[in-house]
Amino acid sequence: MRKLRRRRNEEPLDVDVAAQIEEVPREVEALLDALPAHLDALSPASRAVLTLHYEHGLTLQETADILAIAPGTAKSRLAYGLRCLRRALELA
Repeated sequence: MRKLRRRRNEEPLDVDVAAQIEEVPREVEALLDALPAHLDALSPASRAVLTLHYEHGLTLQETADILAIAPGTAKSRLAYGLRCLRRALELA
């Protein structure tokens, strides 16, 4: 394990992230354009959890507190919403 840590720290990254991000593939643009419509198709409960957690950056506990639900419920609604989005985006 120590060898891996040492090796990881010794090897510099030769990745120019900005150069890779400049050009967004058309497929990604199409998915991003379709995302709002797919979010609207979700149940209001799942959409609320997804929005609070991902768009506003709240933890599941904070999301649960805002929505007055149990953290386990927030977690399951998040999982359900993500599963629905993945299915919809695969078909798109």
